[in-house]
Amino acid sequence: MPVPDWEGNCVTILPNSRPRWLVLLWVVPLWIVLAGHSVADSPSDKFYQQLVANGGRYQDEKLQAYINELGQQLVAVSPMAGEKFTFTVVDSADINAYAMADNYVYINRGLLAFMRNEAQLVSVLAHEVAHITLDHVAGSRGLMLGAQLAAMIAGVLTGSGDVYQAGIAYAESIRSGHGRENELDADSEGAKYMAALGYPPSEMIAMLSIMKDYEQMMKARARDRGVSRPVYHGIFASHPRNDARLRNAVLPAADNLALTARDSARFRLMTEGLIWGDNFVDKVVPAERYSDLNARVRIDFPPGWHHRGSLQSDDLLAMPAAAEDNAGDRSRTESDAADSAATVLLPGQATIALSVQPRTLQSPEEFLYNQLKLSPLQQGSAISPAGLAGYSGIGLDDSGAPYQRIALIYYRYSAYLVVAEVAPALRNSAAFANADKLFMQSINTFRPISQREIDGQKPARLNYVKANERSSIAAISAELGLSDSEQDQLRLINGLYPRGEPEPGQWLKIFRQ
Repeated sequence: MPVPDWEGNCVTILPNSRPRWLVLLWVVPLWIVLAGHSVADSPSDKFYQQLVANGGRYQDEKLQAYINELGQQLVAVSPMAGEKFTFTVVDSADINAYAMADNYVYINRGLLAFMRNEAQLVSVLAHEVAHITLDHVAGSRGLMLGAQLAAMIAGVLTGSGDVYQAGIAYAESIRSGHGRENELDADSEGAKYMAALGYPPSEMIAMLSIMKDYEQMMKARARDRGVSRPVYHGIFASHPRNDARLRNAVLPAADNLALTARDSARFRLMTEGLIWGDNFVDKVVPAERYSDLNARVRIDFPPGWHHRGSLQSDDLLAMPAAAEDNAGDRSRTESDAADSAATVLLPGQATIALSVQPRTLQSPEEFLYNQLKLSPLQQGSAISPAGLAGYSGIGLDDSGAPYQRIALIYYRYSAYLVVAEVAPALRNSAAFANADKLFMQSINTFRPISQREIDGQKPARLNYVKANERSSIAAISAELGLSDSEQDQLRLINGLYPRGEPEPGQWLKIFRQ
């Protein structure tokens, strides 16, 4: 559903498509607005701490240091020179930047991808710093945000698009009365900070023009669906290049432009490899999953278990987690668990071992008996996890009690042996049958890891290439296998939307895995 951002715009959040920390970006700012500046260890501080703790801070320390350096330079030429500011790149593909109380400035990595040089980056940071120095974060801008967040929450709780849209309409009425004035004031003030550092204020208009082009591209895509997609600083009815009020607010600052040399290559070097789109690097993997990218196989052990070792070094062994980490009832003893045939096994009650050896031309069943010399298994049968050939059965101890679930699975040139075993206290029919359910569930998760899956775990990243005489957007898109919409994005991030073509010698951004 569309979700309002700090600037009074909308970005689209797909259900279940954002990590938990990102929800904070929409809920916590309302708390911050209402709390103001007066609380020690304020909501702004807590929000930042939670953002970092939950993985919302983009994991590129060189880029973080670069953004912070530029931000601190802007603060040093502002009326708040000497005060503490915190600048953070957020690991979000959404196109946004925002300022919060207590001098926090956030910029999403998604916005960085659309910038063409350092001056455009500085223009966004200067704009957000200016919102703080002009004390906009707790005024009508904060009121507008509160209205939007209330609309979002009401829409989610009621499931009603009408409720959501009515709330957004109210928020937009606040913005129409006060928002543009604040934005223009922040543009004008930020342009002064830019000029004081030697950055041409015209790059602020260039940056806003890119965002307007993005808005037009998204509107063209959404027209048939009836979806409105304004973006960062999306308050200009006309194009920023032609907006007289914007030009009058920003360009006079150029009269005081400092003569400072800037490294034009630094921005390119700092954003090389920037993640494009969704970030799969920090995708949550269950703790009980073991993956071997060399053998290209994986298996999920029972929930709450941990594993040690590897297929490459020695036998892989999994077991229930320690009592303080176990998700089950911690008050039960081992004998209680055995008597009640509990579905959660406690530490010391069971293990699952996985090992690998070269396969033969024999069937999996023949391999177990002829190569491994096992005694006949009870309830033996063929298995086929992920369509692979395998065989499994139950092993008995010397007293005839069931104590092992054994499975052999063939994949490529290897035979994977799974030996799941229970402790003596569980070697009775009822307790073993209960544990065996977990064993078989785990065995049935064994499967190959495809190259497609490996590639799918890697996010697309931005790279820079230099155009030559034969370079064209169509040719580059064909080489990268881009769709029509991705081709539009390629033009946009290179300042060539909607129909421009690169010039020989021009640095181009491309995105690929």
